[in-house]
Amino acid sequence: MNRKLLGMFLSTSLVASSVITIPGMAQAKSIDDIRAEKAATNAEKQKKQSEIEKLKSEQQAVKNQIAKIDSQMAKTSDEIVAKQEEIAKKEEEIEKLKKDIEELEIRIAERDKLLKERVASMQVNGAVNYLDVLLGSQSFGDFLDRVLALNIIADQDRTIIEEQKADLEALEKKKQEVEEIRNKIQNELESLKKLRNELKAQLEEKDRLSNELASEEEDLHDELGEIEHQAQILAAEEAAYIQQKKEEEAARKRAEEAARKQASAAKQSNVASAASSPSSVKSGSSPSGSSSSSAPEVSHSSSSGFIMPASGRFTSSFGSRVHPISGRVKNHNGVDIANSIGTPIRAAASGKVIYAGTMSGYGNTVMIAHTINGKSYTTLYAHMSAFSVRNGQSVSQGQQIGKIGNTGASTGPHLHFEVHPGGYKNPVNPMQFL
Repeated sequence: MNRKLLGMFLSTSLVASSVITIPGMAQAKSIDDIRAEKAATNAEKQKKQSEIEKLKSEQQAVKNQIAKIDSQMAKTSDEIVAKQEEIAKKEEEIEKLKKDIEELEIRIAERDKLLKERVASMQVNGAVNYLDVLLGSQSFGDFLDRVLALNIIADQDRTIIEEQKADLEALEKKKQEVEEIRNKIQNELESLKKLRNELKAQLEEKDRLSNELASEEEDLHDELGEIEHQAQILAAEEAAYIQQKKEEEAARKRAEEAARKQASAAKQSNVASAASSPSSVKSGSSPSGSSSSSAPEVSHSSSSGFIMPASGRFTSSFGSRVHPISGRVKNHNGVDIANSIGTPIRAAASGKVIYAGTMSGYGNTVMIAHTINGKSYTTLYAHMSAFSVRNGQSVSQGQQIGKIGNTGASTGPHLHFEVHPGGYKNPVNPMQFL
């Protein structure tokens, strides 16, 4: 009888301990599963870190290439400045030549006028007969004076004509120089255009290499961040699992102690009954029945489903989107609900907190495991300004667990909310539950 009673209470204690579980995790994963995932995640983390180190080595080569481009750009810029100075100098030469040409054209025009006047005078007065001028002299001295005068007039005419001829030749030469310099300037401008195109190409190549470098590094760091994120979750699950086992062990010991005390009380009652009445054996079954009916009742999680975790407006939906910070297309594993900092965040369903802390990219984050209608779920609440729960804490549906904030990779105060059926790493659109 005593053994039967003790066995009954031990069975009761095992039932009690078996229902002290972490919803969505305990029966889905064993501690070995969690540790195997941790080992795989750590191996993947080391692999990504090695890839980042390798990328850093490659980055140095690209940086050297960028430095070479910078040097080429500096040289090209110097050449552009030199070409611009050369063009400016040639333009000054053209301006000087233009002034010389203007002066020559003025002198030529004045001589043209003088020569035309002399020709017109000859036409009116007739041509000068040099022999008549000489024979008309009154004396030998007068003769010499007349010869000298005629020579002076002839020399003046020759000088005017020669100067006019020289100025016309100089004018033509200077015009030709201007044309040659203009052609050189045109060539310099073409060369300058080519240099500028080279500089543009060098800048584009530098930007391409820099962006490629930044993109590769960002991708790897994003992947590493995801791996670290997974490692945090697995560590939290492991800690929660260990806490669960401690609670189960404590419950088991309490149940065993209660069973022993009940069995001892029943034994003493049976002894007393045996001493007072021969029918004590028959009546001894009643404590067993009463102990069975007084076994602790198992509590179950709420089956009311999910509620809205915070008030506000939906600003980003589940699925593929352009990331507001990186500008790249990435998958959005939840929905964003925007509201002012400090707006209460509530548990979408009853469950147990499996993580409360800071996560890479998510800032202050809380994760809760639930069992609803026999199915397990994990919900995630990110970017909190503060959280008011701790790891391993049981929470009720609608209980405040934190406040809306702007922590982590966030562009404004909002709640990032995720739902993962069957445990973390299986995100679905939360809207189907809200």
